[in-house]
Amino acid sequence: MWDEPITTLQQAKKFFRAMGCSHFHMDREYPERSREYGQLNISMQTETEWRKDQFNEYYISIRENEDASLLWQLHSRMYDLFEALGTETALMQMLEVTREMRDKVPVEDRVIVAETINGRTVRRARTGLIYKAYDSGQIPVAREFAELSLHFSVYEEGKSRGKERCQRSAQLCQDIQRELGLS
Repeated sequence: MWDEPITTLQQAKKFFRAMGCSHFHMDREYPERSREYGQLNISMQTETEWRKDQFNEYYISIRENEDASLLWQLHSRMYDLFEALGTETALMQMLEVTREMRDKVPVEDRVIVAETINGRTVRRARTGLIYKAYDSGQIPVAREFAELSLHFSVYEEGKSRGKERCQRSAQLCQDIQRELGLS
């Protein structure tokens, strides 16, 4: 896919976005192209603008998406960019699309959305939308994310991705709610 050297800003933008706007992924997947990208000395401000653009494209895609099977992936990618952006506007956009997805995400994919809301790393890292909302002082938003997580964690026999996985997700959300005094 990336056989040609990266020599222009347009190529760099395309590469950056294709790698999830992540230097980690660029370095891991295509170290030579990543070095070429680095030689262009692209400013952090430019990269932030590219991230915002990609974030907003995901936002629009989720709102307009007719293929529900892609929703969890778009939401997850959008969250990754939200972590890099960390703005209140982006947080509210995450809440808006998560609300909209509530009854659209296929049952088999719902727990994946709950895991994004709860955070995908160790709890003490305070990742995930509940912690991000709470830590930015948006307590009602944190509560709503927790409620959404519990919705997405509900197990439906023969449809969900594993009873234990759904139970772990719900339990983690409840533990976070108790820790933060949201319940």
